[in-house]
Amino acid sequence: MFFFFNNEKMTALTLAKYILTRAKAQGRHVTNLKLQKILYYVQGYYLAKFDHPLFPDEIQAWKFGPVVPNVYYEFSIFGPDNLTISHEERIDNCEQDEIQLIDSVIEDKMRYSPSELVKATHSEAPWRKATNNGNITRPNTVIDTNDMKEYFKEVMRTEQ
Repeated sequence: MFFFFNNEKMTALTLAKYILTRAKAQGRHVTNLKLQKILYYVQGYYLAKFDHPLFPDEIQAWKFGPVVPNVYYEFSIFGPDNLTISHEERIDNCEQDEIQLIDSVIEDKMRYSPSELVKATHSEAPWRKATNNGNITRPNTVIDTNDMKEYFKEVMRTEQ
């Protein structure tokens, strides 16, 4: 079974299921920890390229990096194990350039282990700012999308 969505109705959970569908098709394993980081990176690069969020769900700064809480809790039953989904998810109503960006970020970040992704996000400005340089004094602080957009615009400039 396939679900169809258009960008205006995108949620982080829908994107998460799409990421897991792609991982399954490639024989890759994804834990909740890794999924959270990929969601963060997709949102960050999307913000930088299109100047608005891909999904409306907030991303919070947790101990092990950025987390979309509702997606985390949806898959928390798996604990540290690899995630599975019962339905395949695909993107049909996004523009081709949006799909290309989403897929390229997923492909790039899928190569890294969860611990490598945690280390990377901990070194980046949006998480560091939200956590006061890693000193989490206020749990569940939202990572500002403007901070993400500016940071990832700079990343994209240096990657060109």
